[in-house]
Amino acid sequence: MSISPFIILAGLTYVCLFYGLSWRRPWLALALVFATSPLQNDLSSGAAAKFSLTEINMMLTLPLLLLHGRRWRMGPVGIPIFLYLFVCLVSSLLSPRATAFSSMLQMVLYLVVIVTVFGSLPRRPRDLMPALYALTWVGILLTFLALSQSYERFGLNKNGVGASLSVCIIVCCELWFGARERRSKIALSLAFLLITIGLFSTLSRGAWLGAIIGLFVVCAIRRQFLLLGRALIFAVPLVIVAWTLLPQKSKSYATGFDAAKHENIRLRYESLDIANRDFEQNPILGIGVGLRKEYDATNVAMLTLAETGLLGLFTFALIHGTVLLSAWKMQKRLKRDDPLFPFVALGAALIISRLAHGMVDHYWTRGAITSAWAAVGMSTYVHFALRRRTRAERRTRRAMIEMMQRREMAQRIRLDSRLDGRYPQMAAFDAGTSGVPISGIQTPAALMSGAPSSTRLAADARIARNGAGNFGSIQPFPRSNPHSGSTGDTL
Repeated sequence: MSISPFIILAGLTYVCLFYGLSWRRPWLALALVFATSPLQNDLSSGAAAKFSLTEINMMLTLPLLLLHGRRWRMGPVGIPIFLYLFVCLVSSLLSPRATAFSSMLQMVLYLVVIVTVFGSLPRRPRDLMPALYALTWVGILLTFLALSQSYERFGLNKNGVGASLSVCIIVCCELWFGARERRSKIALSLAFLLITIGLFSTLSRGAWLGAIIGLFVVCAIRRQFLLLGRALIFAVPLVIVAWTLLPQKSKSYATGFDAAKHENIRLRYESLDIANRDFEQNPILGIGVGLRKEYDATNVAMLTLAETGLLGLFTFALIHGTVLLSAWKMQKRLKRDDPLFPFVALGAALIISRLAHGMVDHYWTRGAITSAWAAVGMSTYVHFALRRRTRAERRTRRAMIEMMQRREMAQRIRLDSRLDGRYPQMAAFDAGTSGVPISGIQTPAALMSGAPSSTRLAADARIARNGAGNFGSIQPFPRSNPHSGSTGDTL
């Protein structure tokens, strides 16, 4: 297959611009990967492996991770992911398929490469924020394409646009929660309403389901159900108005679930029957990875059972459970206005939203799945950022304890020197006693062991009044009253 020289020149120019702009700005590379995920156009030009612009950006970002010397990190989700890939590999070796290699490569790209890049490349939280805002702008653009029904001209499909808009709604909602300025909240509110209308116009019921569940997860982690209810009060009337403006054919399509009347519903029932029949052949390990490319796989749970059996479904569910558990633990350690908090909420919300959408539509497709696993990578970054923060707090605490111990030791030295100066007979007496030294310094109790009883009582009372941890100055013992005729050493 010959490639046009123009395409080669355009590709080399893009690569030079990519590295020239993102070499010292890793956040730009992350923003390009995240923001171009809704653009599912196939740019392979008939090659054996199909790829889109976001996958090109991902492969260009991977060398940045290597050349900048970042450590490859996957966090708590790493072990479940490799367990799942191991089960997939064993199943493919036992039941090889022609499409197994491309399917495995696809899973490694989403589950390993994307998670590692977004979890390891950022240096600080603000390196990830441009990606969220860039995706919001792309969502607004897709909204206009959905309202004008012109997305097919750009190689996009209804369900793909709907899945991307559901991701944009969840991201926009989280940005709204994290916004502090009134101007930003108003702008994000308008963007949220606009993208909601665009999502509604796609008539993608799976995307509607994913958006609702994703918003619920965000509000559950932030504990903002009341605020979500207030937002729905304004959103529901707009949805009702948009529904009334839809043609009758679109309304029938959106509300129809009769397999005899709707082709897409019939195909979904048939895909369930195919997956169930294949699962019964080998319930433990399935019949091999790659089956997803041989039929219309519109239910990820049944597809996983058919390809990798019960072991594959267990490890696949373990991945999602680990993401949720990790997010729940991290949100307990973060304040709601912490710069790290949005990535924890999005990591859980987008992956569960994508899973819910995959129960009624294709899961392993370009687009929203890239955003979902990139959000898992962001959550991984938060995991290691919290570990670094915890280690720094422990070092600070140890330094504070050491400083307090040194100050307490200095306090004892000052007290000992004053006692020796005021009562020289005690120092002479202490030379013959068995007082136990602390770091070469005699304790006040040892110094006072040979002092008169009234002096010991006065010293004990003064030490008790100041306290061992009180770092204020130690006042000398009261001088004897010259008019009383007492020296202060006798009762």
